[in-house]
Amino acid sequence: MRDMTKLVKAVKKLIKAIHDLWKKNKQTKKPLDDFWQS
Repeated sequence: MRDMTKLVKAVKKLIKAIHDLWKKNKQTKKPLDDFWQS
């Protein structure tokens, strides 16, 4: 079961990273499409 908690922590970290990127992207008023294409 310890591997499961490791996985959950990794996923949560990933979601937080994506969320932070999205927030930064929103602040610069740049479309998300541009972000993914760059």
